[in-house]
Parts: sequence; C-alpha cells; structure tokens
Amino acid sequence: YWQHLFSSRSATAALVAKAIWSGGISLLNDLLSPVTYLSKPGPDDAELAAFMLKWISDFRGGLCEADLPDLDEFLTNVMLFLSSLLEKHFESIIAERPDELMVSTEKDVLTVTSCLLAANAYAEWVPVVHLVKHGLVKRCESLLHLSKFQTYALKFFKILCQRRRPITAAQDYDDAMGHVFEILMSISQDSLTKDRACSDFSSERELDVAEGICDCLVTLVSSNMQCIVSDTIKTSCFLRQMLEYYQHYKIALHFQCLPFWLGILSQCSTSCQICRVKGHARS
Repeated sequence: YWQHLFSSRSATAALVAKAIWSGGISLLNDLLSPVTYLSKPGPDDAELAAFMLKWISDFRGGLCEADLPDLDEFLTNVMLFLSSLLEKHFESIIAERPDELMVSTEKDVLTVTSCLLAANAYAEWVPVVHLVKHGLVKRCESLLHLSKFQTYALKFFKILCQRRRPITAAQDYDDAMGHVFEILMSISQDSLTKDRACSDFSSERELDVAEGICDCLVTLVSSNMQCIVSDTIKTSCFLRQMLEYYQHYKIALHFQCLPFWLGILSQCSTSCQICRVKGHARS
C-alpha cells in the first residue's frame, strides 16, 4: 500500500515538473512559494513537494554550467527547503528516546526518503558549495546513523565524491570538498574504532556502512586529491585509515580500498621509470 502511494505521488510530481519546465527557467523562481505551502499540512504533502523538486532536477535536460548563475536564487532556496524538510521529518521519526532510533510513523519515513531522492538528484550538478553551505550535507550525514536511510545517504556522499573540480570558484569548491572529506573521515574513524573495541561489526548493516564509507573516501581522493595533499596531517590520517582497511580481516573492506593502493603503486612505478630515463639521459 505505502509503496503504491509512493510511486503514485512520484508520477504525479513528474507531470507537474514537466509542465513547469515547459515554461522555461523563468517559472522556477516562482515555484518555491507554492511548493513550500504545499508541504506544510503533513508528511504526505511534504513527500509530494519533495518529489516535485526531484523531478525538476531530473528534467533539467540541456542545462549547462553557464546556466547556473540564472538559477542561483532557485537552487539556494531549494537547498534550504530540502534541508528544512529533512530536519523536520527526521525529528518526527525519532522517538522520545533518540538513542534507540525508533521509527514512529511510516509516512515520515517515506517523506525523508523522497527528500533524500531529491537531494541525490541535485547532488549530481548543483555547486558543492551550495550543498554544504545550506545544510544538505549536514542533514545527510545525520541520516547515516539510521538503517532505513543509510543506502540513500551513502549514495548522496558517493555522488558528491565523484564530482570534478570546476574551472571557476575552485578554492570554494576545494574548501567544500575538504569539509565532506572531514565528515567521511570522522565517520570512518568511528566505525573502525568501534570495530576494534568489539572485535567485530555488531551487524551486517554496520559492515555495509563501513564498506560504503571506505568506497566514498577512495572515490573522493581519486577525483579530488587536491583536497588533502596540501595538508600533511590530513594525508597522514587518510593513509593510516586506508592501511587499516587494507589489513582488515573482512575481505569486503580489504577489497574496497584496493583501487586506491593499486593507484598508488602504479604512480610509484611510473615515477621510478621516469627517474631511470632521466638518469640514462644524463649519463
């Protein structure tokens, strides 16, 4: 029943989003006020509002980086709105004893899920600075601790880690990605520390999260090495964690970090060959 409603609202939102895009970018800035009003009555309405924003992102079509300045106001408001919805309905699904992380209503779960789907859609193309500055990264970080949302929250960070450095505003981008890196390193360290203390992961879910975090870190450094190489402390901490994953008795964690170490060995081999060629040239 809930899944049917979920799909039905998504389809309805897709039709609305398609109609809005038919009017061009100019209609987008007028959209947020009615969408915000729509989301207020309850979780069902908030879920529909989040789906509308998700489909607007999915239907962006031929938008390019040159169009982003025209969308700055819209994207800022969307990030703030999604962040606010996540905060509101995340708090609603936590029982009075938050340490137990008990889910209270299925409706709020569906609303948060739709917000995460929207967040993941915008994470593919919205400037990373916006995602960090307006709280969406922080909200998704908090959802990594709830089993019902970990898959989508991890996907959000994986998408971020795959982003490429823009030609403009590069320093702001590096600062934002540095913040994402610190979040992932902190969660990774907590996971490894807990594993060492308990001699094993307490559940398959915790192992899956550890795999996902390791994968995100490897992806981030592969795409955005500049975020850590200038800081020897960050680099040292990262290498220690990657070594711990590599030496881990869980083959899944060992496997996740292999691309990083293979890349390091490949670079070392290339550097050695270049040095040998230069040595022969001098002689």
